[in-house]
Amino acid sequence: MSGTVYETLRLRAGVSAGRGRSGVHLVGYPDVRPIGGDDLAVVRALASGEHRADAFPPPARRLLSGLREDGWLVATVYDGDTPVYTLDPQVCPDGDGPADPAVGRLSRFTTIAAAPGGGLRATSPRAWASVTVHTPGALAVLADPGSRVPPPGVGARAAAMLRRDLLRAGLAVTGDEDAEFRVRQWSAVDLAFHRSSRGIDGEVGGWPAGSGPRTGGGSTSPTRVIGRRAGPSPSCPALTSPASSPPTRS
Repeated sequence: MSGTVYETLRLRAGVSAGRGRSGVHLVGYPDVRPIGGDDLAVVRALASGEHRADAFPPPARRLLSGLREDGWLVATVYDGDTPVYTLDPQVCPDGDGPADPAVGRLSRFTTIAAAPGGGLRATSPRAWASVTVHTPGALAVLADPGSRVPPPGVGARAAAMLRRDLLRAGLAVTGDEDAEFRVRQWSAVDLAFHRSSRGIDGEVGGWPAGSGPRTGGGSTSPTRVIGRRAGPSPSCPALTSPASSPPTRS
């Protein structure tokens, strides 16, 4: 496969937007991001469903790029007319992921299971997003993110994007994953059980209770802790994104 590579985007599940005295903000607890009043129409479109990123006018592209990088958007990458994978954030990332996807490997905390809408979904109690692969070639990249062998049926650009997103999400790692004792002390099964037994979704890291919402794209967040996440999102009813669904295009 070597077609045109493009993305469809939609607002991640559970995100709302509203206007207050300090302006318009996106709210997806524990994350808060201010947006310009002129950007609200774009955000409303993203909340209504999936749209091709290249269908938006050029002035909106910078906003879309920032929202995607900061974990506000569900992104499905297509190679030609075939969906390759979907990145589905639950919270904003704390920062940039490793710079070299060529040396990555799957995290020992990552689990892979059938996705309800089809494909295979990779999740981790230490990741800020899940990834669902939709083709056998994408599964080959997921199984060995650091492989230099071209995956069957997936073009080089789409494969490189998948490797990068696996690393950024925390589903793949570089270096010594167990360098810190707070990570080394857990087995994958024990950490997943630790989180699920406390009513946590089991897919993302958490924040100390009472730390409050985070502003911006995640770079100014409080320290993430394993096995704990704060409560539900504040009410902000101007718009609400729909729940996650299989990829469609508009």
